[in-house]
Amino acid sequence: LARFAVQSELFGDLVWLRIAPSRGGGLVVFQPGTGEARYLNMTPGNGSLPSMRVNDMELDKDGFLWLATDAGVTVITNPFTITGDINAVEPVFEGRPLLIDEEVTAIGVDGGNRKWIGTGSGAWLFDPAADALLLRFTASTSPLPSNDIIALGIDGKKGEVFFGTPAGL
Repeated sequence: LARFAVQSELFGDLVWLRIAPSRGGGLVVFQPGTGEARYLNMTPGNGSLPSMRVNDMELDKDGFLWLATDAGVTVITNPFTITGDINAVEPVFEGRPLLIDEEVTAIGVDGGNRKWIGTGSGAWLFDPAADALLLRFTASTSPLPSNDIIALGIDGKKGEVFFGTPAGL
């Protein structure tokens, strides 16, 4: 894999790698101890991802892996195994898959297990199950310098949330 083609996270003894869309997209789950690897894509039982473009991922306090894709948000409920069927599930908000019409660019989980979600149309704050919208932030309703959220970070000690946009933090 070329430089900058992947971003990885460690969950238990597994490494989860986001593959750049230019390299085919999707996810690879790798177990360094055994050398076993698995490529996850849109196929049922083998990821069931809503899109091959995974922009960000974050483990929540319940041990669920939340994925930001260009077709909304999806969740892998057991990111600590590499065997058997692995199917991402889409949380439901207002009777539809969560933010299905949005390219979700960033996702974060705060100390209260709430989900902070960045998109091209601002930022969203959902409750822990992501079935209730708590707040929505846009450039016209908040101090955001732009609606285009490209990254977000949460200070685990202070609880502060930072949004990266093309126009600054």
